Amino acid sequence: MVDYVTGEVLGVQPRPGARVARRPRRYPAPAGVFVMVLGAVLVIVGSVMPWVRLGPISVSGLEGDGRITAVLGLLILILALASRTSPSRLPRVLVMVGALFSVAIAAVDNTRLREGLPENLIGAGIGTVFFGGILALIGGLLRER
Repeated sequence: MVDYVTGEVLGVQPRPGARVARRPRRYPAPAGVFVMVLGAVLVIVGSVMPWVRLGPISVSGLEGDGRITAVLGLLILILALASRTSPSRLPRVLVMVGALFSVAIAAVDNTRLREGLPENLIGAGIGTVFFGGILALIGGLLRER
């Protein structure tokens, strides 16, 4: 209670509420977001590129497992951009899971194609998907700021 004439505090004062210690919000490093986005773009581009070349004829990745990696690349891109403004680690973890799946698909398809075709007939799309997935994975692992 305050005496409004003198400005003096009278009586028992309530204790100030206890302060809750909160961790500061941590956002992903801008370089990590850039690397994740770059990796996602490479996964999408590699999915459209030729996975098999037979002279003038090429077989796009979209005629096989490239459809899956294209969708994964799009999801990685969306989640990487969402992680830019979110203190949650969930988008980055999902980016890394999607990147691992795209790397696994590229590695398995590359192995299968190497068994059935000469090495010079394998297109650049599989390698681009693999490299993009590795980049997205590295971007997800970069330290927070």
